Formats: sequence, C-alpha cells, structure tokens
Amino acid sequence: MSMRVTVSDIAAATGLSKPTVARVLRDASAPFRAETRERVMEAARRLGYRPNAAAKAINSGRFDCAVLVMGTDPGRSFVPMGVINGIQAELVTHDMHLAVTRMPDQQLSDPNIVPKVLRQNMADGIIVNYTHEYPPELAKLMEWSGAPAVWLNTKRPNDAVRPDDELAGRMATEKLLALGHRRIAYLHMSPLAVPLPHYSAGDRIAGYSAVMAAAGLSPRVLHRQVSHADQPAAARAFVTGSDRPTAIIAGSDGNAVHAIYEAVHAGLSVPGQVSVVAISDEWDLFAAGLRVSSFAVHGRHEGEAAVRLLVEKIRVPSTAVATVAVPFEERPGETIARSPEV
Repeated sequence: MSMRVTVSDIAAATGLSKPTVARVLRDASAPFRAETRERVMEAARRLGYRPNAAAKAINSGRFDCAVLVMGTDPGRSFVPMGVINGIQAELVTHDMHLAVTRMPDQQLSDPNIVPKVLRQNMADGIIVNYTHEYPPELAKLMEWSGAPAVWLNTKRPNDAVRPDDELAGRMATEKLLALGHRRIAYLHMSPLAVPLPHYSAGDRIAGYSAVMAAAGLSPRVLHRQVSHADQPAAARAFVTGSDRPTAIIAGSDGNAVHAIYEAVHAGLSVPGQVSVVAISDEWDLFAAGLRVSSFAVHGRHEGEAAVRLLVEKIRVPSTAVATVAVPFEERPGETIARSPEV
C-alpha cells in the first residue's frame, strides 16, 4: 500500500523549507515568487499529494460543505433534480460541496439535532427542504442554535428561497387578458391525501384574483380537494359546462393535463375554443400531444439562489437575510391563443 505524501516529502523534493511549502499549499495568495509557487505545485502534482481535509478544516474553521436536510415523507419534502443541480453548481463556485441527510419528524424535533447534523456531516450550514407541514420545533431549534440555515420552498419572511407564486398568478392572468380573454377561470384541484394545501396554491390564486379585479372582472375559481378518481369528471364539468370559460389557468401540472384532455375529449379545440396555461413545476410540460403554455421557475435558479443566501448566512450567521422570491419565466407553448370572442 502506498504511503501518504506529506508536506515533508514535497519540501525534500523541492529543497524548500516545510513552512514555505505548507504556506504555498494552504494559501494561493501567499506572498511568494511565481517560480517558488510553481516549484511546489509541480512537485505536489508529481508526487500525488492530496491535502488533508480535516487539517484544513481545523486551521480554517470551515468544512466548505453545505448539508441539505430533508424529511423522510416525500410528499412533504420533495426537491426537484433541477434544484439539486443548481445547489451543486453554485457550491462549486464557492469551492464547497453538498451532503444530504434524511430524517423523520421525530428526529428533527430533537433539541440536539442542529449541532448533530452539522457535526456528523462536517458542514458549515444547512439548507432545509420541507414543503409541507415542517415540524414546528425544527424552526425554533434553527433559531436557537444560531446555525447558518436557509429554507427552501417555504414561506418565511427571512432566510428562505421560494418561487414568487403570487407573481406567477399575475403573469398568467395578464397574458390571457392581453390575448383578449375576459372569461378567465382558475382551476386547482388537490388530492384528498394532502392534508393541508401548500401556500403556493393560495398565492397563485391571489395573484390571479388581484389582476381580474383590477380589470373589472369577476374571478371564477375551483379550488378544492378532489380524489384522483374524481378529478377528470370535475375538470370536465369545469371546462365544458354551459358557462365554460374561454381560458383556464391551471394551478399545477396535473390540473393543466386534466383540463386539456377533457376539453379535447369533449370536442373542443385547444387553443381555438379554450386556452389553457399552466403554472408549472416542470420546465417542459406536454398534454394531448401539445406543448403546454406555462409559467415555471427554473429549478437551477432556485438552487443557486439558496446557496448564495447560505454563503451570506455563513459569513454573518446572526443576521437575518430577506427571503428571495425567484421569478417565474414564461414558457411558450401551443395551448393559448387569442380569445374566440374578440
């Protein structure tokens, strides 16, 4: 088995002192001549030197690691892969890496959980991903510990990153108004299995309702829990009734798919007779062979924003940082058109 290459080995190979070699390896900005620096780095590469991460952490007080904390219930702690990709990409720019830990609610309510998570994962800060009903004790423990922490997809006034859902409702409504639609309805059915709706549902409806009211129009909203089996029938009645709208804003991907399929099955032209726009969790959404017109948050942008906020918290952990609301972006599709009534 090969022996670990040490600073002493590099010093012997270069003829330089151990303190000089150690300083060059530890600090890229240390005041040495370029020739000395290159001599050390060339020897380190040739000998296969690998820095001791533990020693570096002891010297700097940093592990250069962020830990993503999630619950074990995927319905309340799901994180899209795009967000993960954004977190990892942004961490690289700060010379950091990511650790992930999943824990049941009971463990996340333990008074010792925050220092334990940081210690076991050798992390400098925490990204908490809980989309629904996070343990109330967890928020208190985060505050009491003073640990640098950022919350993902949670509506908190400080130290969080979330999509700007109210803006999404506004943007979708304004888009349809600009196309001449006046009978614009909002569809959001959630499954019975979800005990409490995510805050985003209400925020998106609030944005829609505000724009409709400003235009002198009456909002029409179907927002209730419906079993998976009954959702197609509920969507069919909403889309094809005697007072059917000319345009529908779907509050989720599933609602958009239901609306489009039921319209097509009823013989309605999409988007000729009814336009459908989704506020989407997917960057690209398709239904009935059509690319769905949508407003979506690029998950990568959300992940990047979370890391930037966490880095700021690590630098000044005692300071509350205003929550970042990541804007939605329009994704052009084939399911909206000018109102047939124009």
